[in-house]
Amino acid sequence: MVPRIRGPKEFYDSNTARYHDFERAIDEGRIGVPELTDFRLMERQKLEAMKGNILYIGAGTASHLIPLAKNGCRVVALEISQHMLELSKANLQDAGVPVTIIAQKNAKAGIEEFLQGGKGVLLVHGDARKIGLPNGFDHAVSFCTLPLMGRFLGWRNVLKKMARSANNVVVSVYSRENLGKLAAAYSRFGFVPSIRGGTIKVKGGFSYTVLPNERINDAMPGWYKHTEEHPMGTIYSFKKRVGTAPRGVV
Repeated sequence: MVPRIRGPKEFYDSNTARYHDFERAIDEGRIGVPELTDFRLMERQKLEAMKGNILYIGAGTASHLIPLAKNGCRVVALEISQHMLELSKANLQDAGVPVTIIAQKNAKAGIEEFLQGGKGVLLVHGDARKIGLPNGFDHAVSFCTLPLMGRFLGWRNVLKKMARSANNVVVSVYSRENLGKLAAAYSRFGFVPSIRGGTIKVKGGFSYTVLPNERINDAMPGWYKHTEEHPMGTIYSFKKRVGTAPRGVV
């Protein structure tokens, strides 16, 4: 009997290699959806400006972790899928980036030790909603992953944990208007997506419900806020209110 795929963890465990090829095709402009490739480049440019200790939600294939580490950052990346974690580790090693893996249990102590003098990337296997996180991060990043965590105790809980751990929080979310282009990209790689309202579902996989601008902003009260709009989505940058607001931030 084939096990029923219930959500992102099971989806990525079952489609690791195909998703890796899918993501590389996006980065290399071979997916046939230039807006999606351009949005990924916009996210990458945000990473290039970051320094210090970085918390990254959703290690994935390590495509965003490698440039961070090579830029001298100390990176802690959380990943729920065991197979994606192993792929991320392999890609980091191939790129010459030091990498260590720890489990969710007692992760906070391991992260604190890493932030004191570790090198490269620390991969933490577990659910971001349940992993204990220390303070001490300069940036906390989640690119297009928060909506996968659910409507209530999911994405809001993770966003609040990011805010408690870092001085700067950067997240991105796909746009409702162009979910059709995201679905087209999935289709070209053999996935079977469907769209209903602001939700895209991938058959045998997971649901991704677009988070409206006001919900994300309302979830970060008291922070300076800046948004960068793109046809494929929005990048939100939040900074703790200490002193005068940076230029372009409200």
